[in-house]
This record gives sequence, structure tokens and C-alpha cells, in this order.
Amino acid sequence: MHLTEIEEVYFKGEPHGRKSWICQRVELNAFTAPALVHYIEAKLEWAGVFGKVIPPEDDLVHQARGIFREEVDDLVDRLISQLLPMRAMKQAAFDSLAPDLSMARGWVEEAFDENPSISWGKALQRKFSGLVNEHEEEISDLMREHINRE
Repeated sequence: MHLTEIEEVYFKGEPHGRKSWICQRVELNAFTAPALVHYIEAKLEWAGVFGKVIPPEDDLVHQARGIFREEVDDLVDRLISQLLPMRAMKQAAFDSLAPDLSMARGWVEEAFDENPSISWGKALQRKFSGLVNEHEEEISDLMREHINRE
């Protein structure tokens, strides 16, 4: 595709130093959304581009599988959250594990002694991650109890 003389002037501008140009600037964000879509579609049509793009068959099947899986996953997640008392289950897990949080400063200082570059938030996250992992089986049993009640 070739630019018209005026398009080339707008596109190239005039050199002004080694890395600068003086040129005519066109602000696409000055368009309203519908006007921008119309402008782009008109320019694509003028350039000989027509129709929507559909990926090749193999890619399309792969993408379709992914989109369908996401839809099914979303549905199952919604149904599970309707069928199970998720908030109550999370609260029960929290209550059964909750350490004495007034010890937080000590845990952070202990982590700083081991690794001075760690943030206090990361120190607490590691402490609690370890605690939660240690009690995974207990929490799993608690979740089974909640599920069986439903």
C-alpha cells in the first residue's frame, strides 16, 4: 500500500535533530467510540480488507475447547458455591486454626533475624502458609463434615 503525498508528509514529518521530528499529529482518542469504529472499518475497507477473521481449523478447535472449558468451569463454580456454605466453611477453618495474633510482631522479628531483606507482610504470609499446610488434613476433615451436613 502506498501513501498519498499528504499522508506521507503527515506520517514522516520533518526531522528536527537526531531523534526528533516535527509532524502533524492525529488524535484518535478525539473520536467517539462509534465514530472510531466507523473510521477504522472505512479505512480497512478502503485498504481492501473485508470480512471477519476466523482462525485456521486446528487453532479454532483448540480455542473453542478452551472457551467451552471456561464456561463449564464457571458454571460448576457457581453451582458449588450455591450448594455449599462456602463462607461458613471458610470461617470454620479460620476459627479452628486461628493462632494468637498478638504474637505477630515476634514472628516478624524472628523472620527478620533469619532474612533481613524480607518484608513484614511476606514474613507473616510464610508463617501462616506453614501453619495452614501443617493442618491441611484437619481442615480437610472439617470440610468433609460441612459437606456431609449439606
